Amino acid sequence: MEQPEEPPPFMDPGCPPATPLPPDNECDPLDAAATCPTGQSCFPYVLYPSRPCEVERYGARCQPVGPGTQGEPCSRQGCAAEHICVSTGRGTQCARLCSFAAEAPDVCEPGLLCLPIDIEGFGGCL
Repeated sequence: MEQPEEPPPFMDPGCPPATPLPPDNECDPLDAAATCPTGQSCFPYVLYPSRPCEVERYGARCQPVGPGTQGEPCSRQGCAAEHICVSTGRGTQCARLCSFAAEAPDVCEPGLLCLPIDIEGFGGCL
């Protein structure tokens, strides 16, 4: 009895080298005096690729503020200024934005650490 022929190994075609796009920053989320209209604050964002081989796009823009602060759910409401909605083991929650820059102040409450989030250049107090 003849053995079935094994299929050839999968060869990933890969993507051509891609240059990351520069951030599209309308404002600075870590600047308390960011220039946004009343009732809005500066929030970072990421636009995920919609097709293979595309790159993520980062930026910051003025958006309406919500009432959510550290640890509060953000699935039905937005987060307050200087906070961001992140996915955690307890669902989506607001987390205080933080920075990894050496000169940046530690803004996290005791017991929380500034940890990376999906948005390049920013962290969340988790």
